[in-house]
Amino acid sequence: MMLRAIVFLVMSLGMLQANFSWGYDREIYISSTAGDDSNPGTREKPKQTINGLTYNMRQNSRILLKRGDVFFGYLKNLNGCEVSAYGKGEAPVICGFRVLKNPEAWNRVNDNIWSLDLAIDSLFCGISRDIASMPEAFYDVGCIYDSRSDRIFGHMVKSMDELSKDGDFFTSNIFSKEEVKDRPYRKIYFYSSENPQKYGNLCFSVYEIGASGLHDTVLNDIAFVGFGRHGVALMEGCEINNCRFDIIGGAVQIGYSSWVRYGNGVEAWAVGCNNNLVADCTISRTYDCATTIQGSGDLHTNPSNIRFVNNKILHCRQAFEYFLKDEQKRTVAFDNCEFSGNICYVMGDNGFDSPEKRDADILCYSLVRTPIPITRNIFYGAPYLFTGVINQFISDNIVYIYPGQYLRDGYGGEVFVAGNPGGLSGFRKMYDSTSEIIVVEPGSKEDLKIKKKLLKQIGWKAPSLHLDRILK
Repeated sequence: MMLRAIVFLVMSLGMLQANFSWGYDREIYISSTAGDDSNPGTREKPKQTINGLTYNMRQNSRILLKRGDVFFGYLKNLNGCEVSAYGKGEAPVICGFRVLKNPEAWNRVNDNIWSLDLAIDSLFCGISRDIASMPEAFYDVGCIYDSRSDRIFGHMVKSMDELSKDGDFFTSNIFSKEEVKDRPYRKIYFYSSENPQKYGNLCFSVYEIGASGLHDTVLNDIAFVGFGRHGVALMEGCEINNCRFDIIGGAVQIGYSSWVRYGNGVEAWAVGCNNNLVADCTISRTYDCATTIQGSGDLHTNPSNIRFVNNKILHCRQAFEYFLKDEQKRTVAFDNCEFSGNICYVMGDNGFDSPEKRDADILCYSLVRTPIPITRNIFYGAPYLFTGVINQFISDNIVYIYPGQYLRDGYGGEVFVAGNPGGLSGFRKMYDSTSEIIVVEPGSKEDLKIKKKLLKQIGWKAPSLHLDRILK
């Protein structure tokens, strides 16, 4: 196996480009529509599934997915690989949806509450439990998706008693690993004034991560759709280019200290997730943040060389989140990390019908100053900073904000609100003196002009899941 090296080149504008200089031991073609896992994996005879990759195939391989195909599964434990696309057409989709084949399978619980047993395999297609990384939590659903209308049903409640309006759903109030093993997730309860069969073949995002356990790996021109946990997490020395992430997160976090939902687009944990570049990606409709560098516990090293550059982010809870909490109270900080050159459009309105005060462009939980450059971004239509500390490295952004949205809120300190007397001047003095902050009236000609321009730059469209192929 050829020795691999990662060389990070710092360009004049401070952007990072990763240069992966190694060869591959093999090239593997995969097509869900034309392949078979008994095939050798050549272009002429491709394999069919990504979860059928052997251990050796996950080492130092170039893995090519056919454009226009949808792969129900996830990427895991890749070392020294490249995952990219071949052929013509739209980017291949790696999908975490369990798809209802029989819309008549709903059972009435009472007048407006319906149940569905997600574990009855004959009722479903799409991703299956036999590849589950955590089988007992596999049916811990992040959201329900109607592909016909491109609608997310994302309002999960904590108990059956809280089901109160159309679209509400409940799975379980269990969250500890021990209890989940004894009482695995299985059924989903849905509030609907009419039989949910009217929605047809609904999709359920299961408790998986689109790609995880990645080392020295490149992801290029791949779409990740419908995962209840994260889009990408647990990565080291990786480059993610021109990828799409949509309908991510919302599941109950198993093993947390309380019942809480979670799920990020691209997550870099502070330990063992260094030397990563995420560039030119589109991240949309995530339950939590689109991008994050975070860590707590025994943080014996600084997170380093983690960069989010030139991405398009829309309809997530936050565009960027960062925090470090070392249990030994050691001094930890971000080393050569950045969030720059990104377009961030309407944070908070994530499609999950679960608004919170912390819905904002930038979120920081730390009370200890751990500065990180957040610069040359465009932010539109959301509160700006939810933070407990002053980050002197937030600069040179363009911020379009509505009257009444906060410029800064968070843990302690003064709240500064756009349009209020002294709000902008006070904010500039304490938090951000260099960014261009433009207060616009919602629905005004100026507002509509800005929207049109940004949406054209983003160029977003709903994913093509081609469900007709698996519903035959």
